[in-house]
Amino acid sequence: MRKTLSHYDINPLYLFLCKTIGKDAANRQFERYKVGTSKKWGGATVFWQIDKDCNVRSGKLMGYNPKDGHRIKEPIPQVCWVHSELKLPDFHLKQCLFGEHLLATSSATVMLVESEKTCLIASNFMPDFLWLATGGKDGCFNEETMQVLRGRDVILIPDLGATEKWTKKSAILTPICKSVTVSTVLEQMATDEQREAGLDISDFLLMQETKQMILQRMIERNPALQKLIDALGLEVMDSSQCDEIPTKVESEPQLNRLTIIQTEGKSAEDLSSTQEQRWHGRNAECHKCKLSHEGINGTYCGKLHRYVEYGKGNCGIESEVPPAPE
Repeated sequence: MRKTLSHYDINPLYLFLCKTIGKDAANRQFERYKVGTSKKWGGATVFWQIDKDCNVRSGKLMGYNPKDGHRIKEPIPQVCWVHSELKLPDFHLKQCLFGEHLLATSSATVMLVESEKTCLIASNFMPDFLWLATGGKDGCFNEETMQVLRGRDVILIPDLGATEKWTKKSAILTPICKSVTVSTVLEQMATDEQREAGLDISDFLLMQETKQMILQRMIERNPALQKLIDALGLEVMDSSQCDEIPTKVESEPQLNRLTIIQTEGKSAEDLSSTQEQRWHGRNAECHKCKLSHEGINGTYCGKLHRYVEYGKGNCGIESEVPPAPE
């Protein structure tokens, strides 16, 4: 198993998550849930099933489209099992819940979903819960497997169209769990088209653009932006974090921040315009200098070879720079 916990640069699901929830979050989720990479299909995702005693039961290999995160089902479904690929003799698969190994270290309310991908995405957005997956509408949702949830508070969140079936299946949990709830939130808010498509909670969570999704769209429009981000070591931050940036910088300013501005639920699509809003009017004298220009993170000083803020460049060309306007 450990040998597969690498080569994420060819893992389509990992690449999709990097574009939607960010690289750090994708790394965190893959590490926490022990998701691996196989050379099959050029980098299939391996969802290892590890039980509460940390025994590896097997691994499910699945192929994904890195652009939309959907499973590849044509011309044939890309799904198989590790034990089948290894041709292990006399192997008897006894499944467990995906993420079951986390039960030993968390007493949080369990949120039970169908797919492993949904588990990874939903747990990123709502980390206060412990997200586990059955591996499908039926998957390992049976009386024997569910014994590990004994004494736990459990909320079932089925995909659209599976609520009735999971409501019936919840009878398995009632005698052993502290509490059992079948969520109908998705059914109440979904459109007919969404029900027909069988969307799950991760689809709804990703309908609101994340800062990483906005940045990815900008990079697709202007690929040079990615090179600039890599060269300057920039990282994405929320506009709400802008208040953390000091209004006056007494020492070298922190410049490795790339702000994605979102206002009233709407995101700015043009990076240059958003940065202009943030930096407009600052370093008035530097703007006149032939050695400076407006860059992605403000005013770039051609003499100091770095960005300057509020006239704190101290380049010596201007004896005094007026303070930034309110």
